[in-house]
Amino acid sequence: MLGYFIAKPGDELYAKLAELQAFRLRRGQKILDKLAALGMDIRGDWTAAYAESGSLGRGLIGRKLVEAGYAADTDEAFDRWLSPGKPAYVPRLKLDAAEAIGLLHRNGAVAVLAHPIQIGDDRLIAPLARAGLDGMECSHPDHDAAQERHYRAMARDLGLAVTGGSDCHTGGLGSRTATEPELDALLARYDKYKGR
Repeated sequence: MLGYFIAKPGDELYAKLAELQAFRLRRGQKILDKLAALGMDIRGDWTAAYAESGSLGRGLIGRKLVEAGYAADTDEAFDRWLSPGKPAYVPRLKLDAAEAIGLLHRNGAVAVLAHPIQIGDDRLIAPLARAGLDGMECSHPDHDAAQERHYRAMARDLGLAVTGGSDCHTGGLGSRTATEPELDALLARYDKYKGR
């Protein structure tokens, strides 16, 4: 879940983010331990620096596997070790989607579903729209042209704003954007929450 235009972040949001960040750090350390047990000890001086910031995620670990010569690229790192069901995978702490939507709205933000293809079941999207979802990331490097058309049609049918986006581990950071009318539609949603 993505939160755009957070107008007035409050203690509730900061507390939840701190909880998620602490878990992310523990998760990253567990992944590094699993990789070390597999003979790929990439822990080093860099680990402490990222651990201090709380940003020790799979994307970074994937890049470090590439730098160490254990994978040709981050896609291979994820395919071989870091994805669900793979030897170094550690499940993440999940926030209920409806809870995340409410949390974002209470903090003056627009709630947008990131890369819907990764949900694996489109039937889960309509209930999110009923729970207050504002938009959907329809244009994403994980979506081919047919999937993008499909999600744009679904967004239209559900009355959701459309966004574009990319993830750092896809190699296409900044490659997908929203049009000006799409941004205007998202900003119109924001007008409902910014005064809360």
